[in-house]
Amino acid sequence: MRPGARIGDTGLPWTRGTCFCMCRLGPATEVAITALETYALTARAAVCDFRDGQDYLAGRPLQGLVDGSAKDWPLEVFVQISESTCGRAVRTKRWTYCVEAPKGQARFGSRDSEVYHEAFLYDLQATPGQRKNLVASAEHEKVRAELCEVLLRRMAGAGEKPPRILPKA
Repeated sequence: MRPGARIGDTGLPWTRGTCFCMCRLGPATEVAITALETYALTARAAVCDFRDGQDYLAGRPLQGLVDGSAKDWPLEVFVQISESTCGRAVRTKRWTYCVEAPKGQARFGSRDSEVYHEAFLYDLQATPGQRKNLVASAEHEKVRAELCEVLLRRMAGAGEKPPRILPKA
């Protein structure tokens, strides 16, 4: 891969990770792995020469999980949705939490929004097929609040401006 090369057909850095799995690395270590890590894994395994010191890949190579050099590997996957709607999501081993921008509220040309509404909350232990949306459930208010904080942290880590996240409209 030449320096500055981008993955995907848009010329933008590849930043989405909708495909993921939980990976067990021994009895006490479980981490979230996205499709992004496979690109970083391949680039490192192929010993890509990034002459300007930039690797241009948002994922982290999986080799660090095996040799112990990976630090602070997230336990959740962050997803930026921009094709079917303007949305953001986090998925943990147990939960999927998703927010969507109201129609017409996405920032022009930026694929994000100042405001999102909670759209989905799924308990993957109770319904692995994500068949029962719990986003309006009063019983799950604490779970939504915790996942909202995780989502806001991950959005900030991706360089997004902090949005307002409102309950389902």
